[in-house]
Amino acid sequence: MDHDKDSNDFALHRKETIEGLRLQLTREQQAKEYATAQAVKLSAENDMLQQRVTSLEKAKSEQTETLQRTQTKNRKLHEYFTHDQGTIKVSSCVLKPLAKQLREIQWMSPINQLL
Repeated sequence: MDHDKDSNDFALHRKETIEGLRLQLTREQQAKEYATAQAVKLSAENDMLQQRVTSLEKAKSEQTETLQRTQTKNRKLHEYFTHDQGTIKVSSCVLKPLAKQLREIQWMSPINQLL
């Protein structure tokens, strides 16, 4: 009788151990699936952010080129209008477009701060 009881106890213990291991394996598989899903999600977010950075870098480059062209124009205009008497004599038809360009450049300046 004791032999049957020991045999039943051993079988029960073995069954519980197998069930415990199955449960642990299931949890580990679920954790692995979750980690894989998170990795895919983070990879997609990284790609999106990389595209945004590329876009901002391009905008910054274009803005820098515009600024350099405007500064060159301003320097040439300043030289042109001050070559004789040392004072600037600029009509409003020249100043208004330059003021507009300056406002546009100043408006775009937050792009520089993002990078």
